[in-house]
Amino acid sequence: RSLDWLESLDPLIDHVAALWVNDPSRRAVWHAVQSTPATRATAAVTERELAAEIAYVLGPLTPGTPRERRTIMAEVILHVAYSVLNFSIRDGQSHSEAVVELKRLLAAYLLSAET
Repeated sequence: RSLDWLESLDPLIDHVAALWVNDPSRRAVWHAVQSTPATRATAAVTERELAAEIAYVLGPLTPGTPRERRTIMAEVILHVAYSVLNFSIRDGQSHSEAVVELKRLLAAYLLSAET
């Protein structure tokens, strides 16, 4: 069962990581979002909505996990992914190596959370 979703995790991370590097709007949106308290508040709402979607996806993967725990798990996954992807595009950083580490990190976290 775990291997089924693990096989889907890598291509998903690859897709998002490619967007992080190649989508010209990502940098502009990130700077705009960070520019004022109002835009940061809007970003926080959007982040919570995205985390809710991730928590929903975690449901069938972690059926014995209470909904409240899945919510915090989703928020942690989202925050870690954002942080590592931002780290991966810093000057002098190897994007591909950082993405490999993100995959390891998330796979290990999700496998440990499943039990």
